[in-house]
Amino acid sequence: MQFDVAQPDWFESVSALVISYSCLPWFNIDWFAQALGMTRRTLQRNLKARGLVFKQMKEQARLHKAMELLAYTDLSVAEISWQVGYTDLSNFNRAFKKRCGITPANYRNSLLER
Repeated sequence: MQFDVAQPDWFESVSALVISYSCLPWFNIDWFAQALGMTRRTLQRNLKARGLVFKQMKEQARLHKAMELLAYTDLSVAEISWQVGYTDLSNFNRAFKKRCGITPANYRNSLLER
């Protein structure tokens, strides 16, 4: 697939693809840039022009999906961490707590208390 960064919908397309692919454990900037038909540096430069960093986009997409799964499924925290692309539960817990201020288990419990 080739993306023309001059197109007005370029960023929306890239964002949608990040959301789609972010749950794959092997999803990284090198693979993504190649899939878009550009170099890693070109992708980084185009994201930076919009004030974005690939790693943050990927993590935000993963954690948003994790929040949905915690809210609407009975899957275990370990299963959710795997489903959203984390290969290590402690990394998932740390990233979730950094973003949300509480652990995934506490997040789910807070939803149940409402």
